[in-house]
Amino acid sequence: VVMPDIIEVTPNGQYYPQVLKLRYISFFQEYGLPEAVVQDQLELRSRHFALVEHSRVVACGRLTNIDHAVYKISQMAVSAEKQRQGLGSALLKSIISAAQHSGGEKIVLNARVPCVPFYRKHGFFEFGKIFLSATTKLPHQPMMSRV
Repeated sequence: VVMPDIIEVTPNGQYYPQVLKLRYISFFQEYGLPEAVVQDQLELRSRHFALVEHSRVVACGRLTNIDHAVYKISQMAVSAEKQRQGLGSALLKSIISAAQHSGGEKIVLNARVPCVPFYRKHGFFEFGKIFLSATTKLPHQPMMSRV
């Protein structure tokens, strides 16, 4: 299996609309939420990463510097037909590397509960209590990793 290219996407770049669409379909569409919900308060101050295969975004994720050496990963998504092929792992490793190269010492994220084992496999551990997402009401587990 040839791994698609991992690229950094800018909000005015050609792949950004596809990133937004994939995130919307992956997280919000089934709840009947408006597409604008993907544009949260972290959106414009985040770095956006995507796996692009034949000019199509098949996975994406976001990295935000939230404190001095603390980074947050959010909005990680892999298109339904491409899951369980290692794309999420490759993307996550790339985003972690970007945080390290930017001086990150700690990475936090809020994992949907069924995704906790995926992040555990990549060195994240749970901290704090499970909470319900304000937008989807799905249970999420805060997790962190030291890099």
